[in-house]
Amino acid sequence: MEASREGNNLTLTITHPLASPMKLLPPCAAALLFALCPAQADIQTQNQVDSLGGINTPLRNAVRTYQAYYAAAQFTSVVTTQSITGIEFRLATNNSGVTAGGTWPAQDLTFADYTIQLSVASAALVAEGQYPNGTTAFSYGQGANLITVRSGPLVIPAGSFTNAGASPTANDYGFTIPFTIPYTFAPGDSLVLTLGLSGYTPSGAAAAFFATSATVDGQAAAISSTTSGSAANANALSTPLFVNFVTTPVPEPGGAGLLLLGALATTFARRR
Repeated sequence: MEASREGNNLTLTITHPLASPMKLLPPCAAALLFALCPAQADIQTQNQVDSLGGINTPLRNAVRTYQAYYAAAQFTSVVTTQSITGIEFRLATNNSGVTAGGTWPAQDLTFADYTIQLSVASAALVAEGQYPNGTTAFSYGQGANLITVRSGPLVIPAGSFTNAGASPTANDYGFTIPFTIPYTFAPGDSLVLTLGLSGYTPSGAAAAFFATSATVDGQAAAISSTTSGSAANANALSTPLFVNFVTTPVPEPGGAGLLLLGALATTFARRR
């Protein structure tokens, strides 16, 4: 099978061993490709109502380690396997530290290291539904499939985040922090997000506060440390960030795609 494009039309050419090449009509080819490739849909938690404030932990001018737990019940809308390739934060609706209608940051911010890890939640965290205390080890919540999806330098461009100033309407998600290694998320999974950051420079640049939800037992919780960007243990409870997990669907033949393939096979058999 070969593919070719003429203008805006895509044509598939399929060669049968006992027949000459046969060209499918472009609409049919498009339908086949659409059926085999599910539409992209980013992953967000179900609860998208901001709490009254926010935290400046995820993009801060000081070292931080942060971890948030999101239960599987937060992702019931995800029905196909997805490859997470980046994350986005959004400014808090209230008290973001950014003037209404303004953007943040005022200049490029550079992290010497910004490490992100993802995993499912550990069995202990799922059973407990929350972190035992504010000094819990970060490893306590991480599952066996732990992956470091990015590390190393990171630049946050000026104006990456906007404060619409339209409370209670949530702000849009901002700059996408890309992963170097994608993370596979399957329906029914929980997520544990761990951030380790060096603190940005110039350190005198004003910080902003990013939207979080309230901690809900069995649904979402967070811990953090102010001691380093790779702390073993937290030194405080925190609140779970709103995160938009940017995804690319994992292709898998759906029912419609299999039906189309069956129809094509029947057509070839009749032309023998």
